[in-house]
Amino acid sequence: MANLKEKILQSLKSTKQVETTLNTIAKSQENLLKNYSNPVFNQKDKGKLLKSYTNLQDVGKSLYRYGALLDNNYYADAKEEKEDIENVILKGGLSYYHYVWHSENGEHTCDVCSELDGQEFDYYDEVPERPHPNCKCYVEIIEYDNENLTPEASENEGPCDCWDKIDALVDETNSWQEEIEPKMSELTSIVKEDYDLLYEIKNLKQQVENSQSELANIEDYINKIALAHPNIRFSLYNDTKELFRTDGSNNLLKCIN
Repeated sequence: MANLKEKILQSLKSTKQVETTLNTIAKSQENLLKNYSNPVFNQKDKGKLLKSYTNLQDVGKSLYRYGALLDNNYYADAKEEKEDIENVILKGGLSYYHYVWHSENGEHTCDVCSELDGQEFDYYDEVPERPHPNCKCYVEIIEYDNENLTPEASENEGPCDCWDKIDALVDETNSWQEEIEPKMSELTSIVKEDYDLLYEIKNLKQQVENSQSELANIEDYINKIALAHPNIRFSLYNDTKELFRTDGSNNLLKCIN
């Protein structure tokens, strides 16, 4: 359990380890349930196993929320979740258990049970099943207080100054934002005006292109009529500009030119 505490605390310093730590917690819960069904534990100690299972489940949910909040840039909420996890771990919210095998040591005690007698196990997944039917051996669960944890878990794994640095960056960013927002608003207004102007120019260009196309069609149409009636005088103007003229002399060549 002490090793698991270290992993949980370490994952709070590196979010890349959150997913791996969650898998480790799930595996630990699985082992706790297996040991709960192991008859080598008495009913009182099985209650301790269930308590550990529930505590791990709560820590796992909190660690998952912490990772999700960071992924979605909710730094303030993630900081609160991180502090909650640290308080649970560093203040003994997860018990550190030690497992001691006890044999009956009677005249019928087998060699296997005699060899196991007095053996200590640091992790619940190391505790073996009873070696044979009708075995009278049992495993005692000894709970250590937080002061007996390894120095790395109880002292060196305290909160780092990462959040202080993040808070300072957030404050600085907010200050910049207050200065930038008015300028951004002004720039947005200018850009909108530019877009409106570009839109009007585009519409005017389209209208001109449509007018030029329409004028070309009219000129072509009049030219064809003039060729069909060279004896009639035709003239075509666009505003004051003369585009086309025939003299009505019945000379087809002049209509072509």
